[in-house]
Amino acid sequence: MKSRIVLLVCVLASIALAFLYPTIGRTSSYSGSEVLGVDSGHELSILDQPRTNITGDPAEVTKIYVKDQLLGILSSESSMSKALSATYKEKYKEDYPNSAVGLGEDVYTVKEQSYFNYEDIDNEIIQYLKDNDLFSIAAYKVEFSNGAVIYVKDIDMFTEARQTYLYNFVSKDIYQMLRNNQRPVPLTTFGEQDISVRILEKMTVSKGLASKEKIFTTPEEIIEFLAYGYSTEKEFYTVKEYDTVDGVASQAKTGISTEQLIAINPGKLDSPGNTLVKGDQLNITYFNSPMSVEVKKERLVEENVYPEPTKYVKDPHLIAGKEVVDVKEVIGKRNVKYTDTYINGILVSGVEESSVITVQPVQEVKRFGIDGWGNEYNVGSGQFWHPVKNPKLTCGWGCYSGHYAADFQDRYNRWGSIYASDSGKVVKNYYDNVGGYVVIIDHQNDYFSWYGHMREKSPLKIGQMVSKGEMIGKIGMTGVATGPHVHLEIWMYGRPYTSGAKRLNPCKLMTCPR
Repeated sequence: MKSRIVLLVCVLASIALAFLYPTIGRTSSYSGSEVLGVDSGHELSILDQPRTNITGDPAEVTKIYVKDQLLGILSSESSMSKALSATYKEKYKEDYPNSAVGLGEDVYTVKEQSYFNYEDIDNEIIQYLKDNDLFSIAAYKVEFSNGAVIYVKDIDMFTEARQTYLYNFVSKDIYQMLRNNQRPVPLTTFGEQDISVRILEKMTVSKGLASKEKIFTTPEEIIEFLAYGYSTEKEFYTVKEYDTVDGVASQAKTGISTEQLIAINPGKLDSPGNTLVKGDQLNITYFNSPMSVEVKKERLVEENVYPEPTKYVKDPHLIAGKEVVDVKEVIGKRNVKYTDTYINGILVSGVEESSVITVQPVQEVKRFGIDGWGNEYNVGSGQFWHPVKNPKLTCGWGCYSGHYAADFQDRYNRWGSIYASDSGKVVKNYYDNVGGYVVIIDHQNDYFSWYGHMREKSPLKIGQMVSKGEMIGKIGMTGVATGPHVHLEIWMYGRPYTSGAKRLNPCKLMTCPR
């Protein structure tokens, strides 16, 4: 009995070896309806493909995959080549002449050794690829050094579209001049001009395969990509009555500049101060470009040269509160030439190239009386200074409905310091839901100045005297603000927002540079 059991085990082992190691014997036939990936324990496939037989020696097979899932095994690669050629002639040749069709981006082939032969389903595989449009077209592949990639139908079209996009940042005339290695004549009158333009990223062009949906076929599509990349959601603004270009730009959540607003609405906008048409739809979406355009501008401007703050001299012969101006303040002037650097329309740096003083500044000298307790009176001159260094007006008086002030940025330091526009006494230092951190100065000559959106609460104390040009806080965007700036209001005949007080246009009391 024991010997019979041993014999049976040996027989079963021999059968198992013959099945598991078919190379021991010659090619044998294989019959049955076992389907790849369905009930064989092998790799699952999208299409049914029965095995036809088992071979004694392994042979190379070509598997074709769609999104990492086996579609099937090709019987003939030449049939696939013929199918790709036929598909190109039928569907793509007219729109893409002198091109070719390849497998889609999510389709790839893998060669493996196999002991099995499979039923020929090449026609079914090809039909599946056609039904699901799993093909790619040969196109020009433009790669940027920052990793961005764009496929275009025509490389000349891309070059022209890129040039058109550059006109958002540099004028056509200057661009053509720079391309011809010519440099504009240096400025001799106030203004600014472009003096250089370049794309910071390197670009390489090659031939590549891409799905039809990913190939840009019109200049407009290419320009849109160069401006906003693949997936920027656009934001639009509906113009209200009395809106201006400056005002719309200042209210954009994305914090675009006036110049950018004009650039991204070609044909709709003219100059910054223009009033717009109620109901117009304006694009207020900031550039989110895969390409960094650097433009250098030469700027020649007249700037104020401020004297030393007023010199106060106590005079015991004057009654308290009385003052006498011995030397009246004169704000000097100078002509300054800068080279400013912009990237995608944003000012990133500025270098002062030259400066000539045309009017010498003169320090004001005042004598003032004191009361019986020795208290001093710091009275303003009524001549106001800019509240920031390197001032740039971002939104002037009435630049949008209800804006009765002047918004200033420090051109080169957006989070820089805020300075008292005139001498006086601090009467308010508080937080407001709209104005953010606010300081109010009483200049004790019927003028008050109001400074809003400070980054943090000012260290000044209520009742503290400040001199013209003294730092009173930091530029911020607290309260309701779309970007860092100081909101300056100047009032007369009463503390701001009290009965009888009147607001004045700051740009009528000082020069407001753009």
